[in-house]
Amino acid sequence: MLQRFKSNGNKREADICACMVHNLFDEVRFFSKYPTKELRITAVLFGQLVARQLVANTTLGMALRYVLESLKQQYPSKMFLFGFVALEQFKDMLGEWPQYCSHIVQIHGIQQASPELYEAIQRVARGGPAAGDAGKGAEGSQGTAAGQAPPVATGSGSDRMASSAGNDASGPALHLPAAGSGVGSASSVAAAFSGGGGLPTLEGKSVGITPAFSTLNVDTLMQAANERGAIKAPPDSVQDKVFFITNNLSQSNLPNKSKEIASMITEDYYGWFSQYLVVKRASIEPNFHGLYHELLDKLALPKLNKEVLKATYANAKILLGSDKIKSSSSERSLLKNLGLWLGAMTLKRSKPVLYKDLALKELIIDAFRSGKMIAVIPFVSKILESARDSKVFRPPNPWTMGIVALISEIYHKPDLKLNLKFEAEIMVQKLQLDLSTSKSTKDDSIRIETQDLLVGVEPDLTDTPDFAVKREKVEPVSLAGAGGAGPQGAGAEAPLAGTDKEKGGPYGTGFSPAATAAAQAFQQGASPDVAVQQYVQVSPQLGVLAEQLPLKRLIPMAIDRAIREIIAPIVERSVTIACMTSRELIVKDFAMESDENAMRSAAHLMVSSLAGSLALVTCREPLRVSMANHHRQLMQEVVRSAGVSMDTSVLDQAVQVV
Repeated sequence: MLQRFKSNGNKREADICACMVHNLFDEVRFFSKYPTKELRITAVLFGQLVARQLVANTTLGMALRYVLESLKQQYPSKMFLFGFVALEQFKDMLGEWPQYCSHIVQIHGIQQASPELYEAIQRVARGGPAAGDAGKGAEGSQGTAAGQAPPVATGSGSDRMASSAGNDASGPALHLPAAGSGVGSASSVAAAFSGGGGLPTLEGKSVGITPAFSTLNVDTLMQAANERGAIKAPPDSVQDKVFFITNNLSQSNLPNKSKEIASMITEDYYGWFSQYLVVKRASIEPNFHGLYHELLDKLALPKLNKEVLKATYANAKILLGSDKIKSSSSERSLLKNLGLWLGAMTLKRSKPVLYKDLALKELIIDAFRSGKMIAVIPFVSKILESARDSKVFRPPNPWTMGIVALISEIYHKPDLKLNLKFEAEIMVQKLQLDLSTSKSTKDDSIRIETQDLLVGVEPDLTDTPDFAVKREKVEPVSLAGAGGAGPQGAGAEAPLAGTDKEKGGPYGTGFSPAATAAAQAFQQGASPDVAVQQYVQVSPQLGVLAEQLPLKRLIPMAIDRAIREIIAPIVERSVTIACMTSRELIVKDFAMESDENAMRSAAHLMVSSLAGSLALVTCREPLRVSMANHHRQLMQEVVRSAGVSMDTSVLDQAVQVV
């Protein structure tokens, strides 16, 4: 379509083509936030713009530069794969740009992804004929001046490439192995982009690339679904409509959209829709669980609800049995989201989690023995959180209290990781219980009765992610003060030594004296206003984490560093805008004023008032972000200095709560 718009001579259609290309280039800065499937589509489109000569001159140079910058990202990161797929689209044109190829061959990720493609590009960069294709030249690009490559900036943006390589028929051409030749090709990088039925794909055999995307990876669930056998799916046209409707679902259009889905999904397709809703939606979109539950309520199809619940149990069991659950934070997040979804479908609606479907107590005990509590405790906690909204399962329900008692028994085990304690704390607080006193915070008659279910059960401490394995030595850690202030200076080192066997510092059990020394070093290395500490109130939601980390000392330091970081640009911007505004207003309002001093005084007052108000308004968001970043950094240094392992997600959640 774009080719037709550009070449048919119609000015309006040519403008539409230019506008579409312009919008795509405007989106470049947001590509890293795109979901996997959408990023793959964009990569194909981006590469085809070059391959079909829809961009020229400066725009072509910008496109090639962005592909080059994406390829320079760490292999096999999300943006590297974007650059690779885009490069695959115009690989046949690379023979025109030897200097561009010379930059590409310096990227080691290309060689890792596909040695064949790397060798072919390397031949072009050396100026030699491509193997088996010496007589085949690259056709000249319509958008590139004859005999020149498009200007492409290097990573620093200071160097411009201009190739003088000829574009005639005898020029070097890029030869790639044909699909099915039996040679491992770069094409399989596209397989790293999940989903995409009906999308352009790249031929070739897989080279075993494992993507490192920031989005949650549902490959384990998809692979298990394929192994179970094909589920009867509706026609592609119906699938596309369902995908479109769920993508655009909102509270305002829910009644109409639910009717559309009900008209398309017959009973034969309940299994397919349930699998899609659970795997592609509920497991990766916890913020929209409420919307999807309302959709099921609007559909009012009991058989569909049973299929959705069945799919939830099945996929939760797949993740619980996965070999990667202990090492993959992505799979643990999926399982945690499924726990929240399952609790809302069962306990919140006063429906039980049946023993035959999921035996929660046995699951926890087995996880304690096998070292999978890092995944199971958050999963079970999210299920139980929904009991607070149930008239049947909220405390003092015996079934709920029995599971809470088992988690409480684990909670009080020595050397349990802080992130697991934190998950348990959050769960019992939502149930209005207190693990430290073993009773309810609202009703003293409700108590957590320990059942000693773990007596005789020994956990496997070999490479366990559940317990802090004791070590004999903590290496010295260098701690920098805030802004270089303080007696030790910015580069002062605080040697910390000790053993994790030494417990009971002023910040609670579980941290060695090294943690105490680290906190003291932080206090000495920075000089925030001491009065700020009087106003610091740590949220009770943090529970054990607040006891383990010196938050009241770290928060003033984070505030001090954040202010130092943003104050200069905020003040400069506010004063500049206030001066320009005041000048325009004062000149008009005091046009007839004969007293110069009165005019000057009024201008000073107005600039002062405007600059102060503008600074107050504009600094809020940057200050919040900067405070969060510094607070996270300080907590990571304290945890690292103490030799304690803690998930980043726990610290991030603590930052948000504080």
